[in-house]
Amino acid sequence: KRWERRRKESAQNKKLAISHDPKQLKKKSEEEQKMRERIAAQDEIRAKLRAALDRIRIGLDVLGYVAQSSLTASEGLLCRTVDLLVAALGSTISSESVLLTLDVIADQCFGYPLVLSLPRALEVSCGPHAEELFSPKSDDTYVALVQGTVVEARALCQTAPLRPIQLALLMPVFEAAQRALLDRQTDVMEHLLAILSAHTATGPCYPRRSLVRSLLFIIEHRFALHGKEASRVLSELCHGVSPHQVKPLFDGFLSASAEVRFAALNGLTQVPAFRAGTLQLNDAFGAAIYTCLFDTEEPRVVELAKTAGVQFNENSVDSLLALLSHDHLVVRRNAAAAVAEACCGVLTVVSLPSTLAFLRDQYTKNLPPQTDADLVDWARFDPRSGAPLPILDKKRLANARHGSLLLLSALAPQLEDEDMLVDTFQSFLIQQALEDEEDRVSVAAREAGLALLREHGAEKVSSLLSVFEGYLAARDKGTVESDRVRKSVIVMLGALAQHMAPTDQRVLDVVDKLLLALDTPVRSIQRAIAEYLAPIMRMIRNDRPDEIKSYLDELMQRIRTRTSMVEQQGAAYGISGMVKGLGIASVKRYGIMDDLQRCVMDRKNQSARQGALLTFSALSAELGKLFEPYFIHVLPQLLNCYGDKNQTVREATQECARSVMSGLSGPGVRLVLPAILRALSDRNWRTKKGSVELLGAMAHCNPRQLSACLPTVVPKLQVVLGDSHHEVADAAVASLRAIGDVIQNPEIGRLRALIVQALVEPDATTRRALDALLATRFENVIDAPSLALISPILERGLADRRAETKKIAAQIVGNMTRLANHRDLKPYLGLLAPPLREVLLDPIPQVRAVAARALASLVEGLGEDQFPDLMPWLLRTLHSKLGQVERAGAAQGLAQVLRQLPPERFDELLPELRGGVQSPKPNVREGSMALFQFLPAAFEERLVPYLVDLMPLVLAGIADPESEGVRDTATKAGSVVVRQYLHTAVNSLLPTLEDGLFHHEWRIRQASVQLIGDVLQGLAEENTSVDPTKQHVHIRDKLGEERRARLLSALYISRQDVNPAVRQRTLLIWKTVCQNTPRTVREVLPVLLSSILDALCSEHMEKRQVASKTLGSLVERFSTEVMSRLIPLADTSLRNQDPHMRQGVFLGLTGVLSDGNKQQLEPYVTQITSVVRRGLVDADASVRGAAAQTFDVLLRKSGSGPVAVILPPLVQDLSGSNAALAERALDGLRQVVAIRAHAVLPLLLPSLTEAPFSELKARALSAVARVSGPTLFTHLGSVLGALLESDVSQA
Repeated sequence: KRWERRRKESAQNKKLAISHDPKQLKKKSEEEQKMRERIAAQDEIRAKLRAALDRIRIGLDVLGYVAQSSLTASEGLLCRTVDLLVAALGSTISSESVLLTLDVIADQCFGYPLVLSLPRALEVSCGPHAEELFSPKSDDTYVALVQGTVVEARALCQTAPLRPIQLALLMPVFEAAQRALLDRQTDVMEHLLAILSAHTATGPCYPRRSLVRSLLFIIEHRFALHGKEASRVLSELCHGVSPHQVKPLFDGFLSASAEVRFAALNGLTQVPAFRAGTLQLNDAFGAAIYTCLFDTEEPRVVELAKTAGVQFNENSVDSLLALLSHDHLVVRRNAAAAVAEACCGVLTVVSLPSTLAFLRDQYTKNLPPQTDADLVDWARFDPRSGAPLPILDKKRLANARHGSLLLLSALAPQLEDEDMLVDTFQSFLIQQALEDEEDRVSVAAREAGLALLREHGAEKVSSLLSVFEGYLAARDKGTVESDRVRKSVIVMLGALAQHMAPTDQRVLDVVDKLLLALDTPVRSIQRAIAEYLAPIMRMIRNDRPDEIKSYLDELMQRIRTRTSMVEQQGAAYGISGMVKGLGIASVKRYGIMDDLQRCVMDRKNQSARQGALLTFSALSAELGKLFEPYFIHVLPQLLNCYGDKNQTVREATQECARSVMSGLSGPGVRLVLPAILRALSDRNWRTKKGSVELLGAMAHCNPRQLSACLPTVVPKLQVVLGDSHHEVADAAVASLRAIGDVIQNPEIGRLRALIVQALVEPDATTRRALDALLATRFENVIDAPSLALISPILERGLADRRAETKKIAAQIVGNMTRLANHRDLKPYLGLLAPPLREVLLDPIPQVRAVAARALASLVEGLGEDQFPDLMPWLLRTLHSKLGQVERAGAAQGLAQVLRQLPPERFDELLPELRGGVQSPKPNVREGSMALFQFLPAAFEERLVPYLVDLMPLVLAGIADPESEGVRDTATKAGSVVVRQYLHTAVNSLLPTLEDGLFHHEWRIRQASVQLIGDVLQGLAEENTSVDPTKQHVHIRDKLGEERRARLLSALYISRQDVNPAVRQRTLLIWKTVCQNTPRTVREVLPVLLSSILDALCSEHMEKRQVASKTLGSLVERFSTEVMSRLIPLADTSLRNQDPHMRQGVFLGLTGVLSDGNKQQLEPYVTQITSVVRRGLVDADASVRGAAAQTFDVLLRKSGSGPVAVILPPLVQDLSGSNAALAERALDGLRQVVAIRAHAVLPLLLPSLTEAPFSELKARALSAVARVSGPTLFTHLGSVLGALLESDVSQA
């Protein structure tokens, strides 16, 4: 309470003091006035903002009304305003109103579900919170929303292109999805490319700017998968690009991607205005396209630019100079070359002095400020973070300075004036550029100086030498910048020394300075000094042997005594540079290797060991293959150094191993690797550990040698993982991680830790690694280190007991041929092919199927010659006695492999397969049938020409008399063939199946019935919308009227099959495919009767019986229709040349007469009688016999009336002049008398015995008497009387 009272008293006293103090009152009033002014200003801003928002809302409402009134009439206007609406959508103050307007427009453009999802997708991807909601790390809910929008849009444009306003509304979502989902495993790029490709030939209102931007994005970020297709689509799209839509193409010229630059330029050449020469380019566009003539990375761009006739526009000089500050290095390089050509080359638009003045001024103006505080504007703040906004970007400033120096390098050939050259070195490079705080800028300055020395050093040695010596003679400032300049000047001095005479004393002075500069703690400078020491040594090696020896001794002394690793590194570079210039023979001449070996074996001097190792590394880097024979001699010492107790020595050993391995050639690897592998068997764990680490260092070999050695290295490291000494095992893990560190494939790189863990702990992690690999969407080639690490995992996965693991591993192996370089993959075939064969024989069909496809993929990618024993093994297994599962696996694998081989290979194998079907061994027959089961799915349409040959073999397997397994496998094969080719090659299947319906083997008939039923049912169910009662119409449309009638006729005949199983199966099929039997029979009756007649004349008794029963049942149910069609058909068939056909006519008539009643047959007796009469005089005896049988039945059904019609013509034929006809008539009489003597003789004998009596009548009477039997006895008196009364001489 006391404290509260004191506080109140103090406040009252302050107020009282202010009220009595005029100064305090004035100060308070001024503060209040300022506050009122600020409030008034804020109120004014709020009023203006409200007015602006009101105008925006009115405009948005108008747009909504326009869209609702007539979308077609306002489509062009709406398309032009979409970009403005999307930009306004990103503002927090207008986003809500804009979103409502976009919702109204979308409601007029789209149906469900896009009308609901598109506005929300626009808000998520382009709204004020898009960076938070929709980014590479955004929530899956938003990703699913945008991705679903893309998928729905693709489905919408599959039938027809989208309208311009539809595509304009979708493109902002598409472009945002490309950026945000780039690193996610989605199909967005594929969907977008499909959508874009559907809109290449669209009208003028389409948003081609957005389309071009999107395609260039795909080319830049997904070139390996979709770049070629996207380039093609872009080229087609540009045929309709108007002049105001070309800006994205010019942005593409300034891309860091060479593929984008080429695609953009190729697209520009397709623009109609550009082809016609009417495209007006502003200065910036002219500068961008001109840089294409000087592309330093992609020759295709230069060639295309020349072909397109790209020329320089003098008004584009300023824009071209501005490109020297571009963010992309390649653009700065291209711009530098273009400026050099335009300003000082052939064109000479601007003079060389003015160009040099510009680049120096450009460099000076873009120097960084003195303090970081000068980089920001303290009056402006980021509304989110509250941080002050930047005024200058240090990186952009450095880009501008770097571009100036690139231009200086490009101008080097033209800088011939001595004064100008000296001034450039003295006042610009040495005093400014070389001391730049940015390393890349100072390096560019040094490179520019070296470029000038290469061009003009020989002519300006004295003047330039004085510049360099003058600077080096001046007092050192002792700063970091001056030290950087001094080292660069020494490097340039070494470059200048190459242009001096070998006997010039100044050369030795330069060498002294270079050796002294080797202590510089900058590796790039040390390397540059070594690079320029080499030509100097080459120049003086014959004139200065003593000096050279002293230089080498001095550097070797540094190796032994210096304790600083940086200084020893410099000495190592110096020795390597000198040896490179002196030649490889100098290693022995000056005892360099002996000295280094003594140093590396000096156990008391760790500096000597460290320096020797660094020298080995430098020598290997400089000499390359020439150093490999020497390295094998120091390999034992290198292995020992891996276990050195000093950490810096071990680091130097690792550096040496990386350097040596990175430069090994193929012979070098073959020379070194066996020695390292032998060391793995050493009892000394330190030596073993060293060899393991050296194996890990082989990951730094060049890609070609790496792919050759890793198949050997990784398995050895796997073995060492189980070493009893933990440090050896840990070294193996580290080596595997080292191999993983050089993986270039980004997808495998993300799984590096999991893959190495799977190698170290295979039992616990193999399945996780395989799942991760299978789920990975590969967009880049799998390199050699990736193959080396995942191949052991795949091998273990293929050998796993779990079916799902084996299936995943086999699937990954199959995909590897499309993702990996075949040269890198070949060494792992011996590791992966044997377990893949075992998986092919797995009991689970799905696993076998995946293994078969994987094996076929390997054969397709690598060639059959890489698997010389594969085909023999598959055929052996196919025909082996192992079991049905193994034979099925071999059949599946063989089918898939044959698919990848040339067609000639299958033609060669076909005779062997036919022989297998006919083999006496059941296992061989079953294996062949199993192959037929899997050929359709593998070959697809390629198998159609072979179906005529294969289907009889399948049917023969179905009728196998011995093995139930063969029959089951053949039946499955037949069903597979029918399902595969039901809609594409049904005409190749049906002839064989139709023949099978009447085969003498009942199993073949049963299988043919089932397969024909499958065909008809499959055709009926092809269109599920067809009314079941109209299915026969659908089948007729597919097969044709004639084929359908023939099939149904064959099935109807099979309903009377002699075998119960065939009858039952046929009845089931018939009920399935025929909803109305009477109607169907009437529709196919002509063909049915013809088929019955064909069957009746068959040589097989069963077939004739079936046909006869069928005909009888037809007459019983459809007498009128059958008889009305059968008699004309019989009459026509008697004219057929085939006697079997004519015989069948009478067999059919016999059946009809037998099954029909008198009332049914009475209308047709006359016609049948005529047919029988013709048959009795047929040229074929079997036909005459069949006609006689018909005659017998006819008499039973109709009485003796037909006898009076048939016999007189026969008797008349006996007395005719045609002897052959008389003989046939005689036989016909004999046939009918033998069958119905009691009915025929009363009418026949009077005709034969009446006068005059002839020889033919006597022969006929004799023939009749032989076959008439007892019936003749009743007529014997009349016959004898007639004979006795006749003239004996005539007889």
